[in-house]
Amino acid sequence: MKTFLNLLLLSSLSVTQASEHWWKVNGPPTTGNYAGGNTPEDATDALTKFLQQKEWTEWETYEDELVKIQYPKHPLLELEVRKNNTSIRVEGGVCTTVDNSFQNAYYLTADGATYGVFLLQASDWFDDGVCFCGPMVHHVKRIENSNIVRFSLLPGGAVKKAQILGDKLRLMAFEWTHLACPREVYEEMVERMELKIKSKHTPATLSSELEKRYNFDGPTRLIHVGMTPEQTISLLGKPVKKTAEEITWHGVSNDYRVSFTTVFKENRLTHIKDNSIRALSDTAIEGTLTWATDLLEEAQEQDPPTTIAPATLDKISEISLAAIHPDPSQSWRALHLLELLAENHNHSNPQIKQLILENKLPTDSLGLRIVNAYCDLKAINIKQKETWIIQAIQDLAPINAFKAKGSAFSSGYTEKSSLMNDLLTSLSQSNQKATKIWAKKLANANNPSWYPILLEEQHDLFNEKEITTLTLKALKHGKKLENGSLIYAAFETIPKLKLNATQHKEISDLLDALPDGQKESDWHKALMKAKQSLAPPSTT
Repeated sequence: MKTFLNLLLLSSLSVTQASEHWWKVNGPPTTGNYAGGNTPEDATDALTKFLQQKEWTEWETYEDELVKIQYPKHPLLELEVRKNNTSIRVEGGVCTTVDNSFQNAYYLTADGATYGVFLLQASDWFDDGVCFCGPMVHHVKRIENSNIVRFSLLPGGAVKKAQILGDKLRLMAFEWTHLACPREVYEEMVERMELKIKSKHTPATLSSELEKRYNFDGPTRLIHVGMTPEQTISLLGKPVKKTAEEITWHGVSNDYRVSFTTVFKENRLTHIKDNSIRALSDTAIEGTLTWATDLLEEAQEQDPPTTIAPATLDKISEISLAAIHPDPSQSWRALHLLELLAENHNHSNPQIKQLILENKLPTDSLGLRIVNAYCDLKAINIKQKETWIIQAIQDLAPINAFKAKGSAFSSGYTEKSSLMNDLLTSLSQSNQKATKIWAKKLANANNPSWYPILLEEQHDLFNEKEITTLTLKALKHGKKLENGSLIYAAFETIPKLKLNATQHKEISDLLDALPDGQKESDWHKALMKAKQSLAPPSTT
């Protein structure tokens, strides 16, 4: 019955509130401490005047088969469509876990300043990454024109980022904090943007998916300005407190007990109290991953570290084990707990041992650290450790690390190459012969993405002839692929080589074919060092 009411409610709101600022649940937006709309230091007078204009009566429209983008009409403002992750410049340094990849980027510039960026990418869901230029304290969602719209709000209530989710396609406006347009213009542009590929989500499936992904947080994101008390209760269920002015619910968010309060005037919602949900306690709920993490970290911070009872360690182990597979977003936290248990508390779990023996433990850096820790505890023997590592290398070997998808923390190439290097290093501690065999397999395979770590980190596994051959291969592939990682790895190795005349000429010709780059740049310095290191060729 509740799902049916949600469907009627959300369908009704998508029609009746189409022209209202439904997303202003934190009150009238203010700039606050986190803001975009900054004028570049070298801006001309004309650009400065343009960037200060907050209201426009005339708007340009760009439209293709996928999107509709509208922006102020002005001779300084130009829109360019870029394809497949080509370079995009934004304002200010970006420190982010946001997925800014795109198949199309609709790029708005004014005399060199980035005014707006709209990224179109294949996706089944919204981007939940964060950029550290300003916290997103609340997300507001609704169904609009058969698509799902999400506005993410800064502490002052301004929109930091906006997204529209259609059928396996996402249109995302780049964060306002990295753009030169005024707040008012950004908000109007994201209100006007449209995605033409319609979502297959119904209001009911949206409500269900939000609750599945975000628990109590999910339904709170469907709360809009102008709702009646009855509509909010239909979405969030029975409240713990209700007056004519306020309604309060309690729930669980990110392993904490929380409160959520909506404020009303004349029977219509005006804003959310405290801007979002509010924690009722500083202590995480016992039995959750956050509770377990806090307990282990606090124990380790003491001098000397606090001893935790074996029964509690067993409980933490079971909590972590249960979280490895059901929720991929929590797998990292669960594996980290298992690592801490083994390394700091000498605690092992027979089920984790079985996962290792069956090669079912995730093949990543945390998985490797757990395997090494279990071997140190003698929960598994060296042969079992080697078997897991060799299988992990074998699974990783065919992957093109240059094209691997990264995580919220680092690029795919960095993650995969670091993992391969760690696997080889761990294997070499007990089985140098097997390590050399696998290093040479990687060197001889037609997958150049492993060449850099072999040259830079594992060069001792190769003889002089093999390392020269690998350096030549790295240079050739690097030039062909225009890949700096390959070329830099060769630059570093060249001074150590003893070359015959043929090899000397081949490498010299390859270096001469490379662009010099700008003087004083890292590229130019590394290239010049490699060229200068080439000694006269050996006559033997």
